[in-house]
Amino acid sequence: MIDFYANGRNTFFAEKIGMGESNVRSWLNGTLPKLDAIEKIARNCENISLEWLIMGEGSMIKDETQSTLSDSTENGVIAQLRTIIKEQAKEIASKELELEHYRSTDAATANP
Repeated sequence: MIDFYANGRNTFFAEKIGMGESNVRSWLNGTLPKLDAIEKIARNCENISLEWLIMGEGSMIKDETQSTLSDSTENGVIAQLRTIIKEQAKEIASKELELEHYRSTDAATANP
């Protein structure tokens, strides 16, 4: 992607999507981009396939035979992703509270 959109130059790619070069370097080292980064890439990299960007499936660049998503559809996909991530964050927080409760219960029963 960086090769295609910025001739392999991390700095140019970071500028293109409106993020710092350190973010780009961290992705290259294996850190997964956060939702805001995916959204910036989707908005600033012309003809990038959202299917490829989000799920890693298909071709990186939409080809002419591929149906193109309108801006409103892309915004809808991004909004759906935000909702899913928020729901998952709530579920994780709930599970963390539950785990903490079990830990405190175990500690209380172990030290009567």
